[in-house]
This record gives sequence, structure tokens and C-alpha cells, in this order.
Amino acid sequence: MKRITAFVFIFGFIGLLAFLAIFIFNVGGMNPLQNNSTKGESIVHSNEKVGSTEDHTAEKSDDSLSSFIKENHSFYNETLGWGRDNNIKWEEQREQAESIQSDLENLTSEDNELQTDLDAINELVQTIAAGSKDKDDAIKLHRYFHDLDIVYNDYKDTKDFFKMTRFRGE
Repeated sequence: MKRITAFVFIFGFIGLLAFLAIFIFNVGGMNPLQNNSTKGESIVHSNEKVGSTEDHTAEKSDDSLSSFIKENHSFYNETLGWGRDNNIKWEEQREQAESIQSDLENLTSEDNELQTDLDAINELVQTIAAGSKDKDDAIKLHRYFHDLDIVYNDYKDTKDFFKMTRFRGE
């Protein structure tokens, strides 16, 4: 009888912990199972220049450059992240590169370091859009968006920082 009571207590306790974990993930917005895909969403274009900031906080999170960085980082996470760079779908990468080229025609920054990063991104996407299948270029592109998402949008889903950007780079 004592074994059954202990057994019920242990499983009840484990069930309570599981319930709390699920509740915390769902309420706290940290659901690791939630699909945050932005594939298919359009990027808002802007002819406005984005100003620089004096402190190290992100600019308006709803501006065009913020969306551009966030959505492209998400794309590269989905297509190159976590080992997916071992089986790159180059046509998909070429199409994304062309889309980024188009977006960059309408996005500029008054911050010289940020503009330098956007120019470097543009050079990489030109190469991929032209048909290059250089895995290193694709990875560099992903790392630019990754680091910019951290420093520009305050992305916090990782502690990795590749030091690719001039903008607020280390």
C-alpha cells in the first residue's frame, strides 16, 4: 500500500511539473514547439532612411529595416541553420537573394556601419542571385542577418554572435 501511495505521489508530482512547464512556455511566449515561420510573408519596403541611435537599444521594432532583418534571419534559420547547410536548395537561395536585392533598393541607413553591413549583404546576394553555389557565401549571409537581428532587433533566442557586422559589432 505504501508503494502505491509513493507511486501515485511521484507521478502526480511529475505531472504537476509537466503542466507548469507547458503553462510557462505558452504564457511566457517561449513555446519551443511553436512555428514562428515567416515564409511567404511580404517584407514592407521603405524609401526612408533609418537613423542611428546613440544608445545600444534597438530602433523601432516595427520599421522596415527591422522587419527585413528579422524575416531574412528567420528564412536562413529555416534553410541553413542546425545542419541544413549540408543540403542547400540553391534555387530557393537564389530566389531569396533576388528578393533581398529588391528590398535593398529601398532600404538605406544613415548609420555608416549599418550601411556598410547592408552593402556587404548586397554583394553576397548578388553573387548567389547570379547562380553561385558557394556554401560559404550562404553561411556568411545567414551570419550577417543573425548578428544584425541580435544588435538591431534585440533577438535573444541564442547567445551565439559571429562578429560579422560592423554595426555594433565587437
